[in-house]
Amino acid sequence: MNVALQAELAEKDGRPEPTAASRERVLEAMLESAIDYAIIAMDPDGLVTRWNEGAHRLLGWTEAEMLGRSISVIFTPEDRQEGISQAERQAALRDGRGIDERWHQKKDGSRFWASGEIKSLRDPAGTIHGFVKILRDRTQQRLAAEAQRVDAEFLRSVLASSNDCIKVLDLDGKLTFMSEGGQRVMDVSDFNAIRGCAWPEFWQGDGNVASRAAMEAAKAGGIGHFQGFAATMAGTPKWWDVQVTPILGADGTAEKLLVISRDITAIRQAEKALRESEDEYRHAVELSPQVPWTADPAGKMIAVSNRWLHLTGQTLPQALDSGWLTVSHPDDLSGKI
Repeated sequence: MNVALQAELAEKDGRPEPTAASRERVLEAMLESAIDYAIIAMDPDGLVTRWNEGAHRLLGWTEAEMLGRSISVIFTPEDRQEGISQAERQAALRDGRGIDERWHQKKDGSRFWASGEIKSLRDPAGTIHGFVKILRDRTQQRLAAEAQRVDAEFLRSVLASSNDCIKVLDLDGKLTFMSEGGQRVMDVSDFNAIRGCAWPEFWQGDGNVASRAAMEAAKAGGIGHFQGFAATMAGTPKWWDVQVTPILGADGTAEKLLVISRDITAIRQAEKALRESEDEYRHAVELSPQVPWTADPAGKMIAVSNRWLHLTGQTLPQALDSGWLTVSHPDDLSGKI
């Protein structure tokens, strides 16, 4: 508000026009009441000319201790060495103001993270009279943000190192996230190319049906689980063990779905090889002219061939009890031979 308008309004409501001294007292009261902010005035060379109570509380020095001292004392040694204080004033001269977000140093040597700005002070003719710097302690917010960043980085590294394919779906089954490790095992070079795609469509046949059933179970608050076959984006055929769980919102209902797919191709191949090996062994046994069987040290049969059953006339349960003892000659059992 300009002086002429102030005088006109004062005349209309019967109040006297505010004097320069009264305005100074109001400004002084405002500065001292802003105890949550450090408000520091400097001359053009960066020497302190005003230091409010907020600056005293935040930084530790009293106004008497700081008057005439360089503002650089509140900067860290490394910032003083780089001339950050001077650079801030130059930026304020060039742009009128500058944002200040950095670590500062207190009288006792401890540090705090300050958020604020520096502004140049000019008269109507444009002559520079100095600067005003306003700071607020944001250390707790800075530390909290850093802790969140560290946690997020740790989680990212964990997901990246896992060979499981970890995905997040919306309730329609569309992909919204895939872990770095998941992209690796699924041969995904650019997740954005499949972001928003319907996850069940990556499964064929029974796998498609099973994936939809697993989603419905998770949306209802349960756990969906199945094993299925699906190719990677590069066309590599793989078997997967899949678990789908709900990501609950504040109201306790599912707002997203977490899907963890584990590559079990090697396990399925090993199981297949074992079955084939067992089939080959069983076939060889049945074709053998001998009558192979196995028993434990107590004489309990463990395994017999069909030839054994045919020659002895025993049933399989009879043979697996103590079949070889019941068909042995009494002289053999007594040890006479």
